[in-house]
Amino acid sequence: MGGLHAASRWDFDDFRIWEEILRHSPQSLSEIFRGSDEEAVRLRQSSPFAGLIPEDVRQHVLASGS
Repeated sequence: MGGLHAASRWDFDDFRIWEEILRHSPQSLSEIFRGSDEEAVRLRQSSPFAGLIPEDVRQHVLASGS
């Protein structure tokens, strides 16, 4: 049960980070969406935007680097 609790806490921490980004530094979204560092990868795994952008559009943006 500890693992489940830890996973829930991790998700909440990521939620707080996303909230901070969206409130104070939305320009960093592009860096997070394209970043390869550990934090960017982790945040994309808990993105509040999941399902918001159609997959074909998402792939096009990633491929173009824009």
